[in-house]
Amino acid sequence: MAILGAILLNNGHYQEAAGRIEAADFSLGAHRRVFQRMGELMAEGRRVDIVTLAEQLQRNKELSVIGGVAWLASLTEGLPRRLSIEDYVRIVKDKSLLRQTIAESDRVGVLAVDQSGSAEEVLAEAESAFRRIAGKTITAGLTSVAEYIRGQYSCIDKIFEQSARLTGIPSGFCGLDKLTAGFQPKELTILGARPSIGKTAVAGNIAVHVAKLGRTVAFFSLEMPSKALIDRMCCAQGQVDLQAHRHGRLNEVQKQYYLRALAEIIDVPLYIDDQPGQTAASIEAKAARLQASNGLDLVVVDYLGLMAAERKGLENREQVVAAISRAMKGLAKRLNVPVILLSQLKSRVV
Repeated sequence: MAILGAILLNNGHYQEAAGRIEAADFSLGAHRRVFQRMGELMAEGRRVDIVTLAEQLQRNKELSVIGGVAWLASLTEGLPRRLSIEDYVRIVKDKSLLRQTIAESDRVGVLAVDQSGSAEEVLAEAESAFRRIAGKTITAGLTSVAEYIRGQYSCIDKIFEQSARLTGIPSGFCGLDKLTAGFQPKELTILGARPSIGKTAVAGNIAVHVAKLGRTVAFFSLEMPSKALIDRMCCAQGQVDLQAHRHGRLNEVQKQYYLRALAEIIDVPLYIDDQPGQTAASIEAKAARLQASNGLDLVVVDYLGLMAAERKGLENREQVVAAISRAMKGLAKRLNVPVILLSQLKSRVV
């Protein structure tokens, strides 16, 4: 109530609050509605006061629900004219996170009792849910360029060093690296192509190249088993025909190339998970555990079309793809690693 009242007294407080909390963070429905309508007025460039706010609430048939104009007027009672709301915002956010934790605990508990999924799936969902909540804590907000440079660059020479080389993780493809400067942390890269074009081969080459650099890679293969994926990687690295290998038609020289490639990748930090039908939550949970134990530099998922939706009941495929893409972008940001997500396009252009 103090936050809402402060905004009515001084509209400048809205930006201070909105940068750290949202309407859903308020526990009472009346407070959520008022804060949301305040935001709409601010977005329209209008002043927020009792009259304009009451009009906005009335337009949405919410004025009587929150208690009328008298209740709006009571928000400013007892508040000093010069008010700092930083501590109030922190309290509201803190209580909101605790309520979300309770809600997610109850939801995960229901999943465990229901037993519709395996224990691993339920635990993965719990890990992902709590990590999402942890990511909503109040942060420092905007950072000045001066603060960033002082924190990120130990000396001016480092700036020139970075401009002369890749700033992210190299893919092994020079043309691609020139365009992207390497795969950057917190970024989601979609690798899309029609069926049987070579998406998995490209992703496998990238994964092996990064792992050979000593960087830890997690490869989630939802389409093919680990053996088939490793065969593809070794044939690509040894420049051996995959079909000839599958049918046992390799000559002695080709066998040596294949074995040499196998020896090169056997000790690199490349981890493969070939469990089908995984969700973004289960992938994030496994990647987070690998990050905690061995570190993590790159995540590859093959491919989007075989991932299961987090929420049941999404019948529209476009909604499912959008939800999965958002979840994978969130994974990249929370784990602070680049994520490569393969996607199959239509077989024919129409």
